[in-house]
Amino acid sequence: GENGDLILTFRVKKGNDVGSVKNAVIEVRTTVDAEKLEINDINLVSTHVLTIPINANISFQAKGLYTGSLVQNSGPIPPKVGVPTTYTIVWEMNTAGNNLEDATFKGVLLPSIVWTGNSVPTDEKLVYQSRTGEVVWHVGPVSAGDQSKKVLFQVSLTPTENQIGNQVILLSKISGMAIDAFTKKELRLDLRDITTNLIDDFGIPRDSGTVQK
Repeated sequence: GENGDLILTFRVKKGNDVGSVKNAVIEVRTTVDAEKLEINDINLVSTHVLTIPINANISFQAKGLYTGSLVQNSGPIPPKVGVPTTYTIVWEMNTAGNNLEDATFKGVLLPSIVWTGNSVPTDEKLVYQSRTGEVVWHVGPVSAGDQSKKVLFQVSLTPTENQIGNQVILLSKISGMAIDAFTKKELRLDLRDITTNLIDDFGIPRDSGTVQK
């Protein structure tokens, strides 16, 4: 007899927030019913069920602040050559639907950015590697529906003359990663760089991230 492949594609309706249902699955049931065979007068019916586990709906956020932070900052805004200005980096994450395992947040400080050592809360597993500039937050397991996990840490910039007229990158290569405890899939989100242009800080004037002389 003949054979072939049948490819099906579909989208979950927007009104169904599957990502917020714990350990959700989508079940696809297909049934093929052949026409009655004249030779032996029997029906050929084949049914197949495919179960697809749904990954957690995770959220990783990263932003830079000067005001409105639990870590007190100082220095001129906009930043000025030769004068230190401190900034607060905020990392936050949560999950809906499934629990997470081995959640981590990573980013890299540029060589011109100084790690001050100030962070909140102080008991979080936040590690700074001075040789590489990498900052790693070992979040660990995260339960679905819990309050957002958050950590804040402070960095400092003393601009140089070759940075005049530019915005300076404070933290780059930012990413959040975790293992979905239900599907066992690795989930990853890459986030934008954080610069001296603090678009999430509404307590300072707009366009105040450019280095001044």
